[in-house]
Amino acid sequence: MKKRKSEQVELQRLTKKLQKAIPEARSSLRRGLKQLRGALISDVGNDLADTPEQAANLRARSTLMQRIRDVLEKKKWTRAEAAAQLGGTRSRINDLISGRMSRFSLEELRSLRGKLRRMSTDDIREKQDRDIGPIVKKVRAHVETPR
Repeated sequence: MKKRKSEQVELQRLTKKLQKAIPEARSSLRRGLKQLRGALISDVGNDLADTPEQAANLRARSTLMQRIRDVLEKKKWTRAEAAAQLGGTRSRINDLISGRMSRFSLEELRSLRGKLRRMSTDDIREKQDRDIGPIVKKVRAHVETPR
């Protein structure tokens, strides 16, 4: 009986340890895949391009597309939501997510990245206003109150 109980305790301990290790392993695997994808794209870019300038353009577009996809994934937007937020169509967002580089210019990708950055900055400002706004109002009211 004692042996069985100790086995159960050991099983619970190992289960907790495994549950903790799984997210760390997933995160590590994702980072490794992104690095590998970046290295492959760099090699493919060099192979596909006729000039170093074209290779640099391909690398820049692939990097921007990957970063934009990462942000969209992090925000957990549907393609329709992303299209509405970025001012495009679902098919355009689908092209972006699917990695169809030939359908996007470097300038277009920079524009999308800029829109996402402005949204992030606006989100931060809104959060600061929500969090700090009431405190600022109280301080101003206290300072402006005649004595």
